[in-house]
Amino acid sequence: MAKKENKVVEGRKLRRFGMSTDGKIHIEWLFHNDLANCDDERSLSSVEEPVDTLKKAWIALASIACEMAELPENWELIQRGLTVSYKKDKRMFTLSVIRLLEKDDKVLNITTPCKLQSEVEEFGCMKKADIEVIDIFIEQVWKYLDGHRVQPELPGIKEE
Repeated sequence: MAKKENKVVEGRKLRRFGMSTDGKIHIEWLFHNDLANCDDERSLSSVEEPVDTLKKAWIALASIACEMAELPENWELIQRGLTVSYKKDKRMFTLSVIRLLEKDDKVLNITTPCKLQSEVEEFGCMKKADIEVIDIFIEQVWKYLDGHRVQPELPGIKEE
């Protein structure tokens, strides 16, 4: 059964999600092993294209990273990674983004401070609205892991 507060799906807890600029996806998660009563680490690296809902949810995380790192709102950031840590029944989030530099062909790598999920919005904790955006993204990650991806075109078959 799914625990609402940790967004556990069938015994799964997301640890990391990353997407490179060339579209490669890397996902790490914990899967609860009932027989051994422990969490097994699992991972997937894939070049299979995600559906638009996952892409849009991924892009939405960049504005949360901007706020978490107290960056100017007008900065254009590209989302690179999400890390979720677990402390008792609470989640903690860290986001990684890049900013393309204007006067150089390099990028600025930014990692946000780790922020705690809390029922009460308080100093050092995530806002409820931001948690909701992250939860929507995590739901899309589970769908991706379950095979919900853009279907490639098969050679010789044309859509009408």
